[in-house]
Amino acid sequence: MRERACVIQSRRTLEELRTFIWKHGKAQSSDGYNDDLVMSFGIGMFLRDTALRFGQSAMDLTRASLGGIGKVNYLPSTAGNYNPNDYGSNSPWSMNLENGSKEDISWLI
Repeated sequence: MRERACVIQSRRTLEELRTFIWKHGKAQSSDGYNDDLVMSFGIGMFLRDTALRFGQSAMDLTRASLGGIGKVNYLPSTAGNYNPNDYGSNSPWSMNLENGSKEDISWLI
């Protein structure tokens, strides 16, 4: 409020701010008045300030995470015509079975 960081348009919120006092060592409304708008306003201002502060950190972390992802090309340049022999034993569309044989799962494509 002192920094004039926002403009309050609500008359009800302004009235509640006028009756918001320190009582017995804690901030609360005067007897017979409400403080729900003051509390929600305070929470909103706190979230606004922390979101601005931590927003840039989150963006930097996201960029660093996505920057570590590389492109892996499993398919040959003639993609669309799958041939398991193009890959030898390292085919991404080959599944090892318990008996030691391999099964072609290219039907999933």
